[in-house]
Amino acid sequence: MSREKVILLDQAQLGTILKFGGFKALDAIVARGDRFLYVHQSFYGDKDVTKISLGQRKSFETWLRRKRNRGKVLDVAPINRASINDQKRYDPLRKAGTQGNNKELWDMGARKFMLVHAHEYDFEVISADQEFLDNRVGKHHPLKKVPFERLSMKSALSWLMTHPDVELSEAQFTELRADLLSGNYGKSHNLEQHVYDVPESYEAARRIREETRQAAQLEDRKKRKTNRKRAAGKARKLFDAGAPVIITAAAAAALHELITREANESGAGYLESAQALGIDFTREQLADLAAEAGIDLAITLTPVGPIKKAWDVLGNIDDIIAVTQLYGAAYPENETIQQMAGIATAIEGSEAFGLYVDGRDALTGAVGGAIDWVFGTSEDEAELDERLGSVRTAIEEDAGTLVQAAGQGASTERLAGEIISRAEAHRTAIAAARPGGEVESGLTGPQIAAETGQQVLDDGAAVPREKPSGLGSDAVMAGPDGPVIEGDRAVPLAKPSAGGRGLDTPVRKSSYDRYQRLGRSPEEEAEAVAEYWEMLRESYLEMDGHKEAAEEFAVWKFKQKWALSAFAPEAEGTVLKYPVETAYPDFEEDGHGYVRQEAEAILRDNGIRAARWYLTPNERTGRDKAQANEDEDGYGPRMTLSYEDETGQQHHVSDHFQANAGAARERRWQARYGAGRLQTSGKRDESGSSAAPESPRLENAPVPAPKPAFQTAQRPSQKPVPGPVSKPVREPLMPGVAKPRAKPDPAQL
Repeated sequence: MSREKVILLDQAQLGTILKFGGFKALDAIVARGDRFLYVHQSFYGDKDVTKISLGQRKSFETWLRRKRNRGKVLDVAPINRASINDQKRYDPLRKAGTQGNNKELWDMGARKFMLVHAHEYDFEVISADQEFLDNRVGKHHPLKKVPFERLSMKSALSWLMTHPDVELSEAQFTELRADLLSGNYGKSHNLEQHVYDVPESYEAARRIREETRQAAQLEDRKKRKTNRKRAAGKARKLFDAGAPVIITAAAAAALHELITREANESGAGYLESAQALGIDFTREQLADLAAEAGIDLAITLTPVGPIKKAWDVLGNIDDIIAVTQLYGAAYPENETIQQMAGIATAIEGSEAFGLYVDGRDALTGAVGGAIDWVFGTSEDEAELDERLGSVRTAIEEDAGTLVQAAGQGASTERLAGEIISRAEAHRTAIAAARPGGEVESGLTGPQIAAETGQQVLDDGAAVPREKPSGLGSDAVMAGPDGPVIEGDRAVPLAKPSAGGRGLDTPVRKSSYDRYQRLGRSPEEEAEAVAEYWEMLRESYLEMDGHKEAAEEFAVWKFKQKWALSAFAPEAEGTVLKYPVETAYPDFEEDGHGYVRQEAEAILRDNGIRAARWYLTPNERTGRDKAQANEDEDGYGPRMTLSYEDETGQQHHVSDHFQANAGAARERRWQARYGAGRLQTSGKRDESGSSAAPESPRLENAPVPAPKPAFQTAQRPSQKPVPGPVSKPVREPLMPGVAKPRAKPDPAQL
């Protein structure tokens, strides 16, 4: 099996390439290989960013993000410049600091990457640095045994001048040609595999470009047809092997798209184009196959629905990989489809997954759970593609660890959580990078604690290092016209005088009041602080010592459990562990409206009149959440439902309240992707069928073990008033709830 080629472009040359050819030229350079190396430490530490014009820097960030989402970008762990070993190994000529403030961070990062991945990738180095191209590292240096292709900047720029995708103006051509002939970009290297000459004239370059463009278009057309034929062959195998209905239906929809595109390009008819791809089905036959899973080929629909559903089916991993790659070939311009196809290809190409024959299908649920989490937590298409790309990176880089855990009997939920954690670690490391950020050597856990300071929780909420002064059981909160809460006791607040507001009365609600106390008791506060420091310690190890990234990742982890709550009876500003805001995702972005509606429905159905009602976490909430976001029927973690009557007396209803998160997720999907969505709420089986969503659940018995669909914490909205509940309608009671008499008897509930 041939190895992927990685392009190592000297980042100091980014500005030159963009100046003369724009992003088309940069695309052409990185397309010389399968992937390319990006050394973030050098981009800011050696000020590579300043080589790019101000007007192009924002566009470069966007370009880099899209390439990363497509899995084209590879990173290298930062160089520890305080380490003597790193200096000797990666800067053997001691060039750092010899030319002003140069740190040689790209050269060091590139050498480190080549050494670490010498047996994994092939390399092509593009640089004007003759010493780097000479590989002058010392006679006994391990890099002497690492082969790589070379391309001088002079040859690279000469090649771009006639590239079919790069349009240079005559003025740009004239300036660049003069610079190349005067030696401004160095000279060609004697070990270059391909030496490109500087074109004689602008007209000569245009002729070469046009000839090359025509040949490239024919080659691209040939490649597209070959890829379609290959994808169609995989589809035929799915039909021959008797794959589940959802798989064959999804494949039929993708085949229809492949044939339609081939017919449009070739000018042939539908049936003739199908036969050219080796497909024996007619349009009507494909329509019938798709209809078996509710897909109508006559309706233009978002193609993500069927392929997402395929990952929900607990079936053969090879079938799911094949149909996902089929969609990748059918929809090359759809970023989300391409990300999912990349995940499938990462699994298919992994040696670890290939060796773990007995458990590969068991990993389907874990990857599917991670994909569920991505779709459920992403706010928009850009974030969706970014998170899918991070999942792919986690699978590519950590397949061995995942397979080893599966072989040791790890549950699907644990494996899914591992993929998600590693994906978010990768995403956080990229997002948290700071200009000039470098590894600090010898930084221990206590030192981190001493230097970290407060971490932002939610626009003003923070994770303190020590107990905040003035908080605890004596915390005081005040609203403009509401009561002051002292502990659990309400005291009327004096009204302002007729002449104006009193000086002690707030004119508005300040964000300083949002966070008041951590936990409901000193014990919970200590638990929260201890959990945060443990998360920070783990994050520091996971981020390879990158302090800023570790801090942001630790905060992200903390926010998955702890948050302010609009549903709890505690004083406003109390941070709780697993409140509704972190136990249940806000799928429809309406302040967890589905949770509110289902709680009110239970009270109404049981004849309970409540002035206010509350949902609070209990000992089951955390245990349920640790297993998964939902149980097998789509219901979320169990919580305690209580209410206040009109006299202010509080009543306990049940410790087993569960809202139907699966049905809410389905509604969000329908709203986002519209027609063509296949029903996924309810219990799934191997055939891909699903049961209809049930009514809100309230039982006084344990529920089945949950399945994974991980969600991030949602930002708390302004505290809603869960009551008063509308006048109850007398309907049959739910099982497990006693029939109320004149007044509800909480003891029987």
